[in-house]
Amino acid sequence: MFLAALELLKDTGLLIEEIETSQHPKALKNLTKHIVNLARRNNVQLFITTHSYYDALRYFYYAFETPEQRREEFRCILLKRHEGVVEAEIREDVEGIIRELYPTA
Repeated sequence: MFLAALELLKDTGLLIEEIETSQHPKALKNLTKHIVNLARRNNVQLFITTHSYYDALRYFYYAFETPEQRREEFRCILLKRHEGVVEAEIREDVEGIIRELYPTA
């Protein structure tokens, strides 16, 4: 459904929640590249939520092919709950986030 929306929407934003749900990791890798290309073509800002740090987050990060594109077009906001308060932190180091959240992975 969100792919159809990306085909039709222009100059706006789109929120996709838990994109990894019911997706095979290999399919998700291809899907993320397609989503990023459609969003760029139609000038749609994507807001993606995920708990899949291994798959969805990494795939979106690497869908931007160059380090320059990642710095300019990709933002990762890490939300953490600390003593009942939600803290938000903008991070560029996706691999660092994954290591921090899953230190034994």
